[in-house]
Amino acid sequence: MKKKIIAMVLWLLVRALRVLARRASAVRAELRQLENGTCVRIRAGLARDEVSRALVWRDGRVLDAPEGREAHIEIAFKSLSGAFRVFTGLESISDAYCGHRFALTGNINETMCLVRAIETAEGYLFPRVWNRRILKRRIRKELPTLAVYALALAGRG
Repeated sequence: MKKKIIAMVLWLLVRALRVLARRASAVRAELRQLENGTCVRIRAGLARDEVSRALVWRDGRVLDAPEGREAHIEIAFKSLSGAFRVFTGLESISDAYCGHRFALTGNINETMCLVRAIETAEGYLFPRVWNRRILKRRIRKELPTLAVYALALAGRG
């Protein structure tokens, strides 16, 4: 059950990042720090067959990475439980980083801008009550949460 929930949230997160990269200046500014063509993979466990999602930052857009593409940056959670806590909003990705709950492959400077973009996306996706617990600061929303969900679900990034 945890794998299905993580897969669904990862799918939604990537779609939300796609929407926010185009429509939210804070996310766009963070992702612009990545080199064009950077491939990022987020994996729910250390094994290669765990639930994962890959995206590519290209020409100011977040795109799905082709199957089997080598990632420049990979965030691999050490356990399914650790990934579940982050993707359900029980723990921030920053806290998971501080608690050594994921392994990182790639340039840490580039990864930090990605983490900040994910935190901003969490601010849009999770209710304000959860955001107080998992985010360091309140984000300034440029579009309503419902619009982010609608655009992400419709694939209108």
